[in-house]
Amino acid sequence: MFSSMSMITGIGALRYGSIADAMVIYATVPFVTAAIAYVVIGEKPTRSTLIAAAVALFGVVITLGGQSLEGGAWFGKFLAVFMTLGMAGVSVLMRKYQSVPMLPAMGASAFFTSIFSFWFVKSFNVSTHDIVLIGLFGIVQNAAGLVLYTLGSRRIPAAEATLIAALEVPFTPLWVWLVMGETPPTATLIGGGVVLLALFGHIYGELRGMTKVAPEGFQAGI
Repeated sequence: MFSSMSMITGIGALRYGSIADAMVIYATVPFVTAAIAYVVIGEKPTRSTLIAAAVALFGVVITLGGQSLEGGAWFGKFLAVFMTLGMAGVSVLMRKYQSVPMLPAMGASAFFTSIFSFWFVKSFNVSTHDIVLIGLFGIVQNAAGLVLYTLGSRRIPAAEATLIAALEVPFTPLWVWLVMGETPPTATLIGGGVVLLALFGHIYGELRGMTKVAPEGFQAGI
């Protein structure tokens, strides 16, 4: 159900709001996951995670405050928040119940999503071109992405899994700008920069910690 919520609200966030805004909000998913994982399964976030979370939250506030409360943009941002919560819920559950096969759950989420979305269909007339695009989206982006994420997230902390997944954030607005010509608002660029600073700063801190521990472990092994 969390996976279905994330898929439905994710597509809605892209439909009713700016892609850049949706990606900036989604960039906070590692820190949201860390908070939920701490409450649910007792995985304590590191100090660098907490600092990065505070900086990322500030960036999201900048992004959300860059537009008025009227129009579909805010509805898109609202959906992006639920997309983030859904992804965080999926990651924490997979981390907590590592002995439970989760690939069937990922498959079931596609059926739940289809059943829910069925009631919003206006027409079943789909061109051959659109069928190809739908197939590519379903197989490459959705199915392959969920399978790989499910297999990988069982082997690393929940916050780290979503941290890696959030690396798509800087690329998505770039591709959309190059292909569709959608220029992000100034507030989104500023807020996105702050979020990315928190994201990559956290990655840098974790890598530095690993390089400091590795030599000691190696020597101990010798």
